[in-house]
Amino acid sequence: MIQRIQTIYLLLAALVALLCMFIPLGVLPAAGPGEPLNPVMAREHLSTLSVGLLMVAIPVLAIFFYTRRPLQMTLCYAALLSCLAFTILAALIMLPNIKGVEWTLGSFLPLAYVLALSLAIRGIRQDERLIKSMDRFR
Repeated sequence: MIQRIQTIYLLLAALVALLCMFIPLGVLPAAGPGEPLNPVMAREHLSTLSVGLLMVAIPVLAIFFYTRRPLQMTLCYAALLSCLAFTILAALIMLPNIKGVEWTLGSFLPLAYVLALSLAIRGIRQDERLIKSMDRFR
């Protein structure tokens, strides 16, 4: 299970999604002078928290389906959809003050998540091709 490169990519995707819960997605401007800035944390909003936890759970679940590659690929695509939903929800939270938002590292973590998942999908496809080529020799 751990020998396969897509397992590493799926684990990396889960860790990046977990980081999305603890790193601010952006910083909203202060409501008035002398007031503190308002960091947007995914764990403070129920919608982004639930989708974010789904973003963590799907790649971890996909790791354990290493013998069922089509299901593993389907789970990767579901994780990509959950990332899209997470990004849309985070943008909707910051939308009222979009001009004053200061973007942070957390704003770009979904891109790293998508990159890790696409590399995992590529690894799963390579495994599938290898298995099909080995079946031809039998």
